[in-house]
Amino acid sequence: MRRAAWALAVWPWGMPAARPAPEADSLAVAKLRDFNAQRGCAGAVCTVKLFFVHLHKCGGTTVESYFRQAYGDAFLVPDTGHEGELRDALVVQNKARIRALRAFARPYRVFARHIAYGYHATVDCARPLYMTMLREPTARLLSLYGYLMFGEGKKYRRFPANATFGEFVRHRTTGTCAESTGGVYQEYCLSNYQTRKICGYYAILETAEPSEETFRCAARHLDLFFFVGTVERMQESLCALGHLLQWRFSFDAKKKLNPSAHAATTDEDLEHLVRWDRKLWHLGDRHLDETLRGLPAGTCAPPAASQRPHLKGR
Repeated sequence: MRRAAWALAVWPWGMPAARPAPEADSLAVAKLRDFNAQRGCAGAVCTVKLFFVHLHKCGGTTVESYFRQAYGDAFLVPDTGHEGELRDALVVQNKARIRALRAFARPYRVFARHIAYGYHATVDCARPLYMTMLREPTARLLSLYGYLMFGEGKKYRRFPANATFGEFVRHRTTGTCAESTGGVYQEYCLSNYQTRKICGYYAILETAEPSEETFRCAARHLDLFFFVGTVERMQESLCALGHLLQWRFSFDAKKKLNPSAHAATTDEDLEHLVRWDRKLWHLGDRHLDETLRGLPAGTCAPPAASQRPHLKGR
């Protein structure tokens, strides 16, 4: 999606688009306008609903805090049950489970949990607005390793408590990970996790390794997203998102995520886990650039060079 063509078109001050937008972009513009106009809607009256694909260790908790500030608890769908159960309901079409989900989710207009692309069909939404935050995949794995070793994720850890990062990576390609059955544990076992989640629920369930076809699937879906940000450019991402959604509050420009140094490694096991995610992350970076180019000049200035994270491969 050429965001530079339509980001101006949704700016609340009536600024014209720089050039005619393609049909898909026009539909996105209309949905975003309707979403912003329906702030007081409820239930079925909310014809456009927002779906935030919150990927593990990709800054989603920070983004959700702003969603809660903007829309309140009434417009943030809470956890809808075990992620594995939901995924399986979608794939095998468990009609009873899907009916219950639709009844439960009907009053909400913002869905911000660990969902994957395709969730809108489960809750019977014909006009979804999707968004996500991506992260350099090795940095994401390092953050996940810290979460499982030292943070609240200890209860999900199924590898030795003194494991190094390299041992953690190797564990993910063999042993217990191949036997996982669902939930957070299964999700941390997945290779190229970000690519699978953006491709959709079938890609999460698929036991085969992601391929070029999986990446193309994720890239196609990413083009349908009205917004893609990156953790490495959090300040710019929050600023652009706030402008698109017409949020009327300021952001903490100094808000930082838990640090995670970028591992300089050519380990084959690590490359196996992140190959397609790295390509998707670069694609997300370009999407963010397009969005920023569509906003008024200087609206979301990047941080000073000395404040930017140093990441290899950028």
